[in-house]
Amino acid sequence: MRAQLTLPERPSALYLLAVLDIIAVLLIFFALVPAVADQAGVPLNKMKFSSRMDTIAPEKRVSLFGRAGSPPRFHLGRKKIDFEDLADELMRLKEARGIEVLVAVLDQNMKFGLLSELEILADEVGVEVILGGRFEMENAGFGGLRETSPEEEILSNE
Repeated sequence: MRAQLTLPERPSALYLLAVLDIIAVLLIFFALVPAVADQAGVPLNKMKFSSRMDTIAPEKRVSLFGRAGSPPRFHLGRKKIDFEDLADELMRLKEARGIEVLVAVLDQNMKFGLLSELEILADEVGVEVILGGRFEMENAGFGGLRETSPEEEILSNE
């Protein structure tokens, strides 16, 4: 003779309470997993974000690359430029091409006073400044484990 489990025809409230408890524990578990996954080291597919750069037409922006040093070195696009000549060149580009935005990709060791001077200079010219930067891994030389930097690749393609 085989034993069979049978449920009563009409389950009592205690059965429903146990089922609700299990559902509540599962809901709490699935709600907490994303909150603690970063601490646990579990990779997550995080939401991607976009920057304002996508909304600015390439012909309306110009890039300024700067490296710290004595004196600091700057490139406006591909052209090497002194900081003192930057205002005149930005004014010329604004009149010639209608530049509205200066994207400044600067070394993290750049002096703070120089950054404020850059913003004042751009304000006088009538150009908005967007400060950009590099990822820490790129600064450490791990940028995709490539031999060439992304800037060298971009410049060689143009």
